[in-house]
Amino acid sequence: MSRSGRAARSGVRVLAMTMATTVAMVLFGGIATADPDRTFTLLDQAGVFWNDDLERWFEEVVAESTKGAVSLRVLDERTVPGEAVVSGTRSGRYPLATVFARTSGLPLVDIAALPGVLDSVGAYGKAFDSGLEQAFRDVLDSRGLVFLATGAYSGLVLVTTQSLDSLGALAGRRIGSRMPDLSSALTAIGAVPVPITHSPSATSAAMNSGDLDAALINPWTVAALSKEVFTDASVYEWPFGKLRPWLAFADERAWAGLESDARNGLATAFEQLQGRLIEEAHANEVGALEALRERGIAWRGFSRQGLKAAQTTGQPFKATWQDWVDRAVAGGVAKDRAEDLLRRMREIGVAYSGPSCPDNQTDCSGECRIQC
Repeated sequence: MSRSGRAARSGVRVLAMTMATTVAMVLFGGIATADPDRTFTLLDQAGVFWNDDLERWFEEVVAESTKGAVSLRVLDERTVPGEAVVSGTRSGRYPLATVFARTSGLPLVDIAALPGVLDSVGAYGKAFDSGLEQAFRDVLDSRGLVFLATGAYSGLVLVTTQSLDSLGALAGRRIGSRMPDLSSALTAIGAVPVPITHSPSATSAAMNSGDLDAALINPWTVAALSKEVFTDASVYEWPFGKLRPWLAFADERAWAGLESDARNGLATAFEQLQGRLIEEAHANEVGALEALRERGIAWRGFSRQGLKAAQTTGQPFKATWQDWVDRAVAGGVAKDRAEDLLRRMREIGVAYSGPSCPDNQTDCSGECRIQC
């Protein structure tokens, strides 16, 4: 079923959520029984289960890994504010939930959204194995939540018909984006963020008329458009906070209400979900470049040297990172711990500099890193 079909079921699922939540709260309120079949609602604010095939697959994985002790009902509801998802899960309203890390209000977990830190899904996966997992678990544990899984949506690209001969050329440019959380990154590099709500065709017209200098768009969207849209446009790699990480977690009391075998089985199911979605997102990252090349759209990137220098000495970057540290400290995280995590993640981001072209990767002498 398409996304529109999933949306059409929203009203039915609201009723289902109410019924399932009532059952779950009874089970998890200290009155847990030995019933073999427990149905849990998972509020999917991050849109992790973006199609019905994936949802059915995961429901089967949960049933198999818990030996039928747990069944899952997914509520596709992306309009709930991130902080409301967190507070609702902590209160027991949603036994399980997914949320965009950037809007969750949880310190540290939005690190992949920072400009110039982790620039690819590959880097995010590496970072998870190099300190993020324990950091996320600790933060969620301090909020009465249990970490289950994480992943990241990748890839926005900067589409423009103008020439960007250096990193500094972004300053003063009017750049459109559908995501408000990117405004701080755009401002940090001296660009002018412009909210856009219209179609890619209208965005192209806005660039042709001079109302926009560039726009941040999913590369698959660009590649799928007719060749009349974004004529003579170039695509630039967007290395400044392009990842949109998500989290899956459970209410601590709900988790404790499960028997150990069911907990272990459910944890295993979420590990499988995380592995599948990170692998698919990484494949999409690489595949999008091939699709753009077949479309005949030039793919360009800023030099690693230029980016590294900007991250090391650029005051806009430092200001953005300092704001992140300050927010983490305000959220109860020790300053030295936040700074250490930031340093380690930046080192990983430099090593994993993002997706490369399917072939003919070159390091240019100027600001162009990749041309396919």
